[in-house]
Amino acid sequence: MPAVTAMDGCLGLSLLANRETGRCIATTSWMSEEAMQATDGTVSPLREHATELMAGEATVDEWEIAVMHREHAAREGSWCRVTRLRCEPSEMESTIDFFRDSVMVRMEGSDGFCSASFMVNRMTGECCGTIRFDTRADPEATREMAGELRDERSRRGGVQFIDIDECELAIAHLQGARAGLKGADECRRSGIDPTGGSAGALGHEVWVHLGAPPGTTGWPGSGSGRPGSLWPG
Repeated sequence: MPAVTAMDGCLGLSLLANRETGRCIATTSWMSEEAMQATDGTVSPLREHATELMAGEATVDEWEIAVMHREHAAREGSWCRVTRLRCEPSEMESTIDFFRDSVMVRMEGSDGFCSASFMVNRMTGECCGTIRFDTRADPEATREMAGELRDERSRRGGVQFIDIDECELAIAHLQGARAGLKGADECRRSGIDPTGGSAGALGHEVWVHLGAPPGTTGWPGSGSGRPGSLWPG
């Protein structure tokens, strides 16, 4: 972590982990796309070394932080629901609006709500939404609500929900993202799957897939509108 956070333009790093499946998601945040891309040559060897240690495979995606809202500071041991989806590029703005005006507003009223973020790739139409809660019980208590919101967005068309996972926040060191920021911050996520399986369509910018490959059935929070192939969100 110190090797990355010391780089120019880095705003911090976080790590989500699902201890039951072995899946992890590492996320780094940067001041700008230029700052992020300038570190590629330095970050790649670190990622490759981590992949070797975990005997897995890594995938990397880069995202724009379209929505960020923080009720209170992150703490290690809190829990997140990560949702991966894909929309038509022409539906990107309406998808961002739905997350900000419907998902975030509904979840903000739930017990234990801490923060919400929505990251997008405007070229591919892929998106990743993450809601963070104080305790493990909080995302469990909101699964039905989350499913209803996915159903509501699916009925409007133009969106495919790829995958949902619930993870523990194992490392909390993201400090730079700002509420409501669009187009300024960039995020890189990489995925590592120590099982050697495919990391799936999700190289969640710094996704660390440490467990069951995307598409596995019976994941927590699964519901209608989810065909089943995603990496966390």
